[in-house]
Amino acid sequence: MMMSALWALCVAWTLLVSVDGQLTAGKINIINNELAYRYGHIQGQVAMAFNLPSSFCDNSSSGDLDNILKGNEESRVQNVLNKGDVYTDSIRLAAATPLKHNTCSDHAEYRLLYPAGNNYVTKLQRDSNTECMVFFSLLSPCTLKCLNNNRPGVSILESLQDFSFWKAGYKAFVFEKIYIHPYSPCNKEQQKLQLITQIHQNAHLIPFYRCDGNNCCNCASKPADQNNPCLADRLPAQC
Repeated sequence: MMMSALWALCVAWTLLVSVDGQLTAGKINIINNELAYRYGHIQGQVAMAFNLPSSFCDNSSSGDLDNILKGNEESRVQNVLNKGDVYTDSIRLAAATPLKHNTCSDHAEYRLLYPAGNNYVTKLQRDSNTECMVFFSLLSPCTLKCLNNNRPGVSILESLQDFSFWKAGYKAFVFEKIYIHPYSPCNKEQQKLQLITQIHQNAHLIPFYRCDGNNCCNCASKPADQNNPCLADRLPAQC
């Protein structure tokens, strides 16, 4: 399965009204067009943290990322991920895929965000006045482990505090598909409600967006119930 979400974002962000301040729909659309062009063929579930200059987020234009992400070619990133390692240049980009163990796996976003205060995302932090963060995950964080308050050893909830480094309007957490954990004691609808509840509770740290190739929704802009458009099988034309 190709990393379809980044390709989808090429279109999806054009329909977004705004992202907290400086990151407008047009700017995010350009950013994700550029990211999709570079990394759209990485296969399977992947999480990628992009630490971009805030000047680019303020006034993005095609071609800027050639210099910003120089040295982070897709083939180079893919080669590292194929070995089961986390890719990072320690300045602009960190990327991970799930790491499988005998009976379980470390999820991609967990590998970038754990432990809180000392992870691959915090290692990208340089200057909050000159940087913005776009954190992408093909799948939403699961509610059995990653967004579970009762499992601190595998949860990323505490790590979401690390996004406070970037100013409001200069950060976004983007996912395409809702991940339903097959071993959760909760059914699909319960897991979806758990997801939207956690998104609402943590949106002040970083805004969460779901994009499907045709539309993008700010998941905390609507109530945390089963009617939230981010929980729909297909996102509505207007969120």
